[in-house]
Amino acid sequence: MSTPLLPSLFKGIALFTPAGDLVYSIDPNKQGHWHANLCSYLQELLNLPEPPHFLLPGYTATIDRWFDPQTHQVRTLAELYPPVRQHQDFLNAVS
Repeated sequence: MSTPLLPSLFKGIALFTPAGDLVYSIDPNKQGHWHANLCSYLQELLNLPEPPHFLLPGYTATIDRWFDPQTHQVRTLAELYPPVRQHQDFLNAVS
């Protein structure tokens, strides 16, 4: 039996740069400060003088998977901001 690539329940965020580079994060515990953490990671990765908070929320896509106690099903909600709609096929591939 293989291990699933993603946990069944999680919150995730994809952050794009204006050039189309992608960094994403999955939080299976749904407790992290992933917007801030992702900006801090980009700051370190790209050697920026400060976190690129200007990318939020416009260059983000988010996904939330949770268990709905009323329907007893796993539900998924995704939000995609207009500047990253052009990357929707790519986002579908990584989620």
